Amino acid sequence: MPTFDAENQVRFSKESRPFVAVSRNGELVPEAKQVIALAAKYRLTLETGHPSPAEGLMIIREARRQGVEHIVVTHAMLAPVRINIAQIRESATLGAYIEFVYNGLFGPEKQYEARDYANAMRAIGAKSVLWGATWGRGRTRCIPMRWPLSLRCCAKKAWRRRISI
Repeated sequence: MPTFDAENQVRFSKESRPFVAVSRNGELVPEAKQVIALAAKYRLTLETGHPSPAEGLMIIREARRQGVEHIVVTHAMLAPVRINIAQIRESATLGAYIEFVYNGLFGPEKQYEARDYANAMRAIGAKSVLWGATWGRGRTRCIPMRWPLSLRCCAKKAWRRRISI
């Protein structure tokens, strides 16, 4: 699904440019359903992109309806997506993996403390957690040493134990 061209992203960024809508009047647009159908047909992993929280849940429900096996809520807690704990739980209950990216914990892109991620991770359990990094654009850079350190920190806070990486 769309990321930097998503309507939610463009509006969040206060940009005046064309965008890709994934829904209209509370329903997914036919083109979004077609993308989901292709993911189901070819057994692809579907990522939600940068939709609004409500759109993300619509995407997940439709993907499940069409038989998509693997769904990822793209950096769920970071702007502009910013789904809340209840929406994270619902997404995980529907079978989606929730992506937590370390960039939200460090540097110029910092939006959260490790305890915030840990609370969300604890709410859904480890089986629904996908740990990653969003990188390669603008100020966001991957700093290799931070990735395992941030994962250890969040895991320790979420499950009260140390993990080996």
